[in-house]
Amino acid sequence: AFAVVLLLCGLCAACSSPVTPMAPSTPGGPATSFAPMNIQLGHPETSAPDNLLQIFCTTIAENVSAATDGAVKIDVFGDGVLGPEPDMLEGLVIGTMDMAVITNAMISSLAPSAQVSELPFVYPNYEVAAQFLDDPVWDTVEADVEANVNAKLLGYAFTGFRQTYNNVRPISSAADFKGIKIRVMPTPVFFDSFGLLGANPTPMAYSELLTALQQGTVDAMEGPITSTYSGQFYKVIKYCDLTNHTLNTNGVLVNLELWNSFSPELQEIFTEAVQDAIAKERQMLMEVEDQVLGEIEAFGVAVNRDVDTLSMQTVVRSMYQVYREKSGPEHFDACMELLAELSGAQ
Repeated sequence: AFAVVLLLCGLCAACSSPVTPMAPSTPGGPATSFAPMNIQLGHPETSAPDNLLQIFCTTIAENVSAATDGAVKIDVFGDGVLGPEPDMLEGLVIGTMDMAVITNAMISSLAPSAQVSELPFVYPNYEVAAQFLDDPVWDTVEADVEANVNAKLLGYAFTGFRQTYNNVRPISSAADFKGIKIRVMPTPVFFDSFGLLGANPTPMAYSELLTALQQGTVDAMEGPITSTYSGQFYKVIKYCDLTNHTLNTNGVLVNLELWNSFSPELQEIFTEAVQDAIAKERQMLMEVEDQVLGEIEAFGVAVNRDVDTLSMQTVVRSMYQVYREKSGPEHFDACMELLAELSGAQ
């Protein structure tokens, strides 16, 4: 038996890291006997040890190793080393990628039923999102992912509600987006959302974004607070506007051929390892998000908390009917009914 300690480096020289390590557990109980196996797990964000997605992936790897007595080793690759998200997604489809943690926005480009989760302002808070994505209503998406991504979807980590960051002006209402050139993920939902708001949505690989902001190739970006901090983007932007427009969810995908080669026992170990890491990562997000935002503000970024999100919701609401057809009317209606029920129960 052994313990694995996940060490985190400081977020900066002047302060301690706002995140604490997620201790690995041993899902599946004591291992029996597993053949040695090496699996590559890629994700698109920085591999800095304070990045939530890096911590999440590392926790999955440690859980699986502990439960198989070290026989099954997962090597984690961040920084887009295994390719940007579109390439990793394609790798899963053609079988050259073992395992990846990819944003649901990108997954939905091949699995249309997942687009429901990417619609702007669909979630009022984290609690509703967690209940919704863990509900059997999402079984439709899992089947869609198997059919169109050639992957097993094991669940979702959260890296936070996506906010807007720019170097032009504070964005306090829908009208303030007009003419701003903003980097977005290359997916229809993001193009449509920011296009309706009057911005100029521009696709760009995540790995190219920091340089693009420094050089003025784009005026703005959008993304979770934690990723903006760990990726150092806050150092090259003037304004942080708390638009809370979309929740960033990251699906854990295993190539379907690889998954089907696992014994039932190993499949159970992977499932429990991922669910354990998801629970810890979601809790960690709640604990560190406000602290990270404070660090961004202390650096000198103007944080705009007075945002008229209702004006934005009014503008983008027309998208819902379009995506009802794209994601499947029956699935869409079931999702909206569940979201209304969950939101009303709070």
